[in-house]
Amino acid sequence: IITLLRLGLRAGEVARLRLNDIDWRAGELVVRGKGNREDRLPLPTQVGEAIAAYLKRGRPTSDRREVFLRARAPFQPIAPGTVSAYNYAYTFFLLPYGVVGVSVMSAVTPSLSARWALRDVAGFRHRMAFGLRGILAIIIPSAVGMLILARPLIDLVLAHGGYSIADARSTSAALAMFALGLPGFCTFLYMIRVFQLM
Repeated sequence: IITLLRLGLRAGEVARLRLNDIDWRAGELVVRGKGNREDRLPLPTQVGEAIAAYLKRGRPTSDRREVFLRARAPFQPIAPGTVSAYNYAYTFFLLPYGVVGVSVMSAVTPSLSARWALRDVAGFRHRMAFGLRGILAIIIPSAVGMLILARPLIDLVLAHGGYSIADARSTSAALAMFALGLPGFCTFLYMIRVFQLM
């Protein structure tokens, strides 16, 4: 992640990094981009330290030359499409939270803040529970729908052009797993906002 953030690389470029792409002595990194284009980039100290730490303590033992490998056997390189599948699934996952969760939070927080300022603990609890019930009343059915319809939804929206059926399957599987955590995710972020008001 530090590599992505510090160097501004695409997920596929990071997934394609090989051990011999890192020139530790010169402090450079060879990056293969779209169209087999190669660029030499400086290797910032923080990025180099993060990669070195991963290679020493986090990377599974393997004869593979790719820097980043799957964490579980079989220890193969991370396919560039895997990262895209995660990103697309996460974007779909955030949609119900952004539409419902944020809207309810924005509507409820002013009255929660006012009740807390007046030391109306009973009113605060009631309004907090009302907001949480309002979020979950829509988010739980959304999560169930997302879980059931993940595959047809992703097929409809993404499975065309350069996005293959296999990519769509990976994305829909990731979305289905995200859907399981949607109610907990929304509850967690709602409660953080509630605690910030106290």
